[in-house]
Amino acid sequence: EKHMHLSRYVHAAGLLNGMKGRVIDIACGYGYGSLQLHKGTGMNVDGFDISDDAVTYAKHHYRTDGVSFAKASITKIPAKDRTY
Repeated sequence: EKHMHLSRYVHAAGLLNGMKGRVIDIACGYGYGSLQLHKGTGMNVDGFDISDDAVTYAKHHYRTDGVSFAKASITKIPAKDRTY
């Protein structure tokens, strides 16, 4: 299943190719897709998930320059309007 899920991030990165700005990854889970988006686009990616465990894992395994993770609900993203 991870391979199928990762292929969606590869596809999304292709759609974002050449764009500038920040990317938001809502329900980022364990974070591997957020890193893939960053690698595929060079854009900064902010991953949000409601699970403490998922965010902790993502921060430990996939955080790097240009990729960050935080706990947040899809209904309360900690960002100003038009950030992404």
